[in-house]
Amino acid sequence: MYLKKLGKQFVLLSMASLIASTAVAGKSEVSFNCDNPKGKTLGQVINKAKRGTTIKVSGLCQENIELRKKVNLDGQGVATIIPADPSVSTVWVGGVRKAKISGFSIEAGEGSYGIIVTDDSFVTIENNTVTGGIYGIGAHGSSLVNIVGNTVSGATEYGINVGENAYARIGFQTDGPSNVVNGNVIQNNQQGILVLRAQATIVSNQILNNLGNGIVVLNDGTARVANNEIAGNNIGIVTISNGGVDLALPTSTTDIITQPNYGINNTLAVYCNSGFMSGTIGSTNFLPFSQFFPPCENQTTP
Repeated sequence: MYLKKLGKQFVLLSMASLIASTAVAGKSEVSFNCDNPKGKTLGQVINKAKRGTTIKVSGLCQENIELRKKVNLDGQGVATIIPADPSVSTVWVGGVRKAKISGFSIEAGEGSYGIIVTDDSFVTIENNTVTGGIYGIGAHGSSLVNIVGNTVSGATEYGINVGENAYARIGFQTDGPSNVVNGNVIQNNQQGILVLRAQATIVSNQILNNLGNGIVVLNDGTARVANNEIAGNNIGIVTISNGGVDLALPTSTTDIITQPNYGINNTLAVYCNSGFMSGTIGSTNFLPFSQFFPPCENQTTP
């Protein structure tokens, strides 16, 4: 009799555990339609979501989003976010570990960022279209940001701004033992990418037709720059004020990080003044000619 009771208790406990785990699994993914919000905002849905939840978003969301917890925002390629207050960043992320923002069309206000990540966060920004603003995407405050597969255009300063001790992987992300490449298109901004008092690895992107320069590294910023199409800008790569650029070193035919950059720019391929540059410019694939001034050391010209 006692064993039968234990058996029944075990079955009941097992069923309860299964129901509980199903409930948890069910809450790991929620959907929200900004066109039919039912009295809620996307910000409220984010605040109520449990850590690790994926929020699948659709429709047109007119609000400024603050992301302060580990959730994945998935625009599914159909959701749009425009700021309610154009002086504030459309999407602000702070103090978050392993969050993801993907599949959105994001419009930045005239005085702000489209997406800004700060406060020691670890975030992946993937497959979004970001337009307008002073900056399209920013990484600051000791954050680690993967910026992959996005199209960034129309910024009045820089399409991507990496600063304040942040580290950005632009065009690839490390996933286990290999590099996962998914380049961005950074085009038709005032300037392409800024690395200022920060670090970046910039690989396999298209940096095209920005009115100023393609990549600018300065004020103790450092960047590894390889296998990018950098074309139609004023100058392809600029390093000044103690900035450092490590161009590709073609030691391998298979490692994407060692491949040279290519493209034709309007004034110069590379300009270095009071900065540091090393590696291979890119031979005849990266034009026109380049200018170097001391202490621009150790560059390997074609």
